[in-house]
Amino acid sequence: MPAIQHKTTVYARLLVEALRDASPKAVAMRVANFKKMLKRANDLKIAGKVVKEFERLWAARDGVVAEVVVARPLGSAARKKLETRLKAKGYVVAERIDPRVIGGVALRLGSDVLVDGTITNKLQRLRE
Repeated sequence: MPAIQHKTTVYARLLVEALRDASPKAVAMRVANFKKMLKRANDLKIAGKVVKEFERLWAARDGVVAEVVVARPLGSAARKKLETRLKAKGYVVAERIDPRVIGGVALRLGSDVLVDGTITNKLQRLRE
């Protein structure tokens, strides 16, 4: 794991633990302190990545995350249908936009199952 990615994950986990079961007032104070800590450590430049990882970890509190990777945001009807089906199986949907997939969908259920129906994957398999 690259150092920046590791640092991002560590910071995000710390923030999740700091905010778990905190009152709204305590959340505001802890987030402000967290920002100060990033600044003191000269890590404000990775704050955006920390927030993304935090959001993923925070969603995982309520169930196993089903990460949906698409080239463009899903339409509301498609997203609702997907969320309904996955929620019934105990998953929380996290959508990630990645233009490199060109089209189609990649779905990662927790850390175990990956269903890759992206055009990029299909093109790569054709090359092999």
